[in-house]
Formats: sequence, structure tokens, C-alpha cells
Amino acid sequence: MTQHVTVPRVFVTTKELSSIISIPEYTIRKLVRTGVFPAYQVLGKGYLFKPDEIIKIINKDRIN
Repeated sequence: MTQHVTVPRVFVTTKELSSIISIPEYTIRKLVRTGVFPAYQVLGKGYLFKPDEIIKIINKDRIN
């Protein structure tokens, strides 16, 4: 009997992150280029993000 293991999804694309945090894709890419948001790039293509890392950065900059 073959068992299937479900692996939780860790990374999201720029488009998916945009819908999660309600920030335009262009702004997310700009925040990556300026070093504000950490991102991963596979084979020089689009960015991948760990949503928990981004949310920690956003919460760190909370003003009240």
C-alpha cells in the first residue's frame, strides 16, 4: 500500500502574496529590490516568499 505524504506549502508567488497582504505586486517587487522584503529566486525567474517572514516584517513596523 502506497502512502501519500502531504507537505505544507511554504512559499507563495508575488501574485499570491499581493492578495494575502493587500499590497500591489509592483510595490512588493520594489520592496524586494530595496531589501525590505526577503525573497527567494529560483533559476533567475520570479520571486518566492515565505508569508510568515513578510508578516513578521509588517508587524515589526506597526505604529500603534
